Amino acid sequence: MAKCALLFLLIFISVDLAKAQTSEVMKGKVIDYNSSLPLASATIEVYKNKEVIQIAKTDSLGLFYLSTDKYKQHTSLRISQLNYHSLDVHRNQKSFDENEKQRKKDLGIFELNSKAIELKEVVIKRNKRYRDTTVIDLSNENFERSIMIDNLFSQKGFYKDANGKLFYKGKPVSEVLVNGGDFFGKNNLSIYDKLPALVLKNIEVVETDIDSITQITLIRPTVKVNLNLKSAYQKGKFGNGAPGIGSRQRYFLATDNFSYRKKEQISLSAGVNNIDNPINLPEPIIRFSAMGNNTRRKFAKLTYSNAKKKLEYGLSGMVKKEEKEFMSNSERTEEVIRQTSITKTTTASSSFMIEDLSTNLIYKIDSANKLKFRNTINYNQTTTIDTSDYDFESESLKTSLYLRRKKDVHSTSVLNTINYEHFFPEKKGRILGFDIFSKINTYRNTEINNLEKDSSGTPRIERITGWRKASEVLSKMESYLIEPLGITSYLRFNGSYRNENLKFKTEISPVYAENLPPGQNELAMGYWTTGVLYHKTFDKVALEGSFDGILNSRAFNSKKANPLFNMDINTKLEYRVNNKNTLILNYGIKPGYPTSDQLTNFNGSFDISSMMIGNINLKPEIKHFFTASYSVEKSEVTNYSITFGLNRYYQKHGINASTGNNFAQYYFFDNIGSSSAANFAFLLRKSLKTSQQLYNRISLDYNESPTKVNEKVSLTKGLNISNTFTLNQSFLNNDISLSSSVSAQYNRYIYENGITNQINFTYSDQVAINLLGLRLINSPIINYSQTKNRSNFTAALNLEIKKSILKNYGSVWIKGYDIFNSFRYDNNLFSSYYTQTIKYNNLKNYFLIGFNYKFNNLK
Repeated sequence: MAKCALLFLLIFISVDLAKAQTSEVMKGKVIDYNSSLPLASATIEVYKNKEVIQIAKTDSLGLFYLSTDKYKQHTSLRISQLNYHSLDVHRNQKSFDENEKQRKKDLGIFELNSKAIELKEVVIKRNKRYRDTTVIDLSNENFERSIMIDNLFSQKGFYKDANGKLFYKGKPVSEVLVNGGDFFGKNNLSIYDKLPALVLKNIEVVETDIDSITQITLIRPTVKVNLNLKSAYQKGKFGNGAPGIGSRQRYFLATDNFSYRKKEQISLSAGVNNIDNPINLPEPIIRFSAMGNNTRRKFAKLTYSNAKKKLEYGLSGMVKKEEKEFMSNSERTEEVIRQTSITKTTTASSSFMIEDLSTNLIYKIDSANKLKFRNTINYNQTTTIDTSDYDFESESLKTSLYLRRKKDVHSTSVLNTINYEHFFPEKKGRILGFDIFSKINTYRNTEINNLEKDSSGTPRIERITGWRKASEVLSKMESYLIEPLGITSYLRFNGSYRNENLKFKTEISPVYAENLPPGQNELAMGYWTTGVLYHKTFDKVALEGSFDGILNSRAFNSKKANPLFNMDINTKLEYRVNNKNTLILNYGIKPGYPTSDQLTNFNGSFDISSMMIGNINLKPEIKHFFTASYSVEKSEVTNYSITFGLNRYYQKHGINASTGNNFAQYYFFDNIGSSSAANFAFLLRKSLKTSQQLYNRISLDYNESPTKVNEKVSLTKGLNISNTFTLNQSFLNNDISLSSSVSAQYNRYIYENGITNQINFTYSDQVAINLLGLRLINSPIINYSQTKNRSNFTAALNLEIKKSILKNYGSVWIKGYDIFNSFRYDNNLFSSYYTQTIKYNNLKNYFLIGFNYKFNNLK
């Protein structure tokens, strides 16, 4: 399939190049007069006297192409763009050198003046269909090289919330661009902590109520930010490096390297550490982990992208290796069948991964046609060795087990996508598109269990071996048409066919539990979908409704089941009460189709205590949902929202479990009756002062989960109440800062045989103090949890000392983990059929010393 996709792409490009060779064209470029940035979607009308003989549109690079024959006949050109003054170019203008332009096939550059007024920070607004541009001029600012762009995102009207989302004057920013394009990835905000602010000419903030795709009017405007670089900084190199070494043989080394030249961008990141840190960190983060944190990690990541006149292309990929070692103690209760198990486990695992090895191509055939191709490869190989002591007890089974397990898992995924879109110049917003999708997954799981069993005082040794292998081929073809109906509404028609074919085989010796035939099995599923979406915008109200009809066919080992027809319906009403308040209502019906793993369990483990098997007859569950949300932007620094939701499920997916004297439990997913769910949430964001930010979320969730055990159906009811409060504040010119977080949670599950309650409270903080040229950072945590007859309290502290060096380009630091060696944490897990508490043995306290340095050639 990958070869076919590539052949299709090459044929398409070859045909286009052949056409270009036989039909000469004239090219030109349209830019903004003030910023010199290319203007996309500008309209070029070719006039012969008063008759329009050709219409063209500019692409994302501002380029347009005209037929040479049409151009020779023209008397004038009109170039126009929304919110720009139109430009008329007449053939008799003295500056219009026809012979020279026709010889070079180049019409040159045309500059359009914006209707927005550019001052230091001035906005001119209109009442209807607006595109307001705020320009923050930084051309005369002399920033130190140590001041990064990210530092500006806490001033000049910008701020980030506790989750790192960027806001401008209280409104969320949907996109951040550099010179009108992506910069080392789409909306990669982490990059701006490494790029000096001195490269900026200005910051453009564009707020508009015009949808960029359909061109209709929106009732809630979008905000986009464009960072324009000074001409001297159209190329550069920057990055970060951080080595560290510590006690208990701890180490950390990471580096990020970025280089750009106009539209060409390349980056290389690499690192190794054994302190359970994720990738791409400018310096190590010493943090408490609820799970085992003795992880050794190595990685390397490469990205490359470039844009030519018609072709944009990119490569990216990451190679990663991880090794984990930890011990855990688990207490688990199968609440419905009243089975308890106590497990002590020592685990060692090793993984090698190739993640998102991608090739991307975007070929702009002309201003009206675009072709995209993407190929992505993922590979994972993991070996896990477990040694476990099990103690089981139920009404029908009481036994002790000692298990030594070795498990090898290999998986590969190859994804290809092709997308073609045609834009109609004569009608803005009309788009015809085609998608081709293919994915090939292969999987193999080999497992050997050496089991020493002691039941009723009679020990015996068993050897359980098993393997599963599978190959899955998924393909999809889809077409769609977006048809604008004026400036307030549009229709979207779509039709698609998706096919899933899974071949798998499972062998277990001795037979433990399986409900599928032995040997090779094959599952084939098809999905025919056709539908329509309609959107209409009024003055303060937006209505949207979509309907999709889905016909699902399924065949197992060539035996066909009756086809199933389901509807996917979604309706949405958005009411803009005023400029500050918005109400959104949503109702729909959505089928939840079973996954291949739920149908076959080809991806599962041969677990001793609770083993999952497949259910080839599992039908989709049907969800009816209603949500309502009301948001208030009280001011630029304060906003809050209230959300309420109701769900009703039919043919609900639930656990169907069986127990017996010779095994603990096996289960599969089944359609078990109906159930309900509800949720409520209140969210508040507030900047008390320029140096204080508050975030508070209160939520309440209720859900019902049907289960079936030994053919007896029961309904588990769960209630969750939680509150999370975060406050960031600073004092004395940022010499003292606090990042405090308090979370409280209450869970209550009502099972057929009893009730389980759980309480969890966590306080964490980061107290930073500048003293004698040093920055002292204390990170305490306090946690209390209680469930059933078990309670746990832990209080621990991490410590950090930093000092800036080399004119703030870098810093040296000492980091201490769990200073008093007091961190003890319980993981309390809940589900519709079990409760479980797991305690991991974490690393003991250690210290790490090192430095980090931000480097660049931007002066």
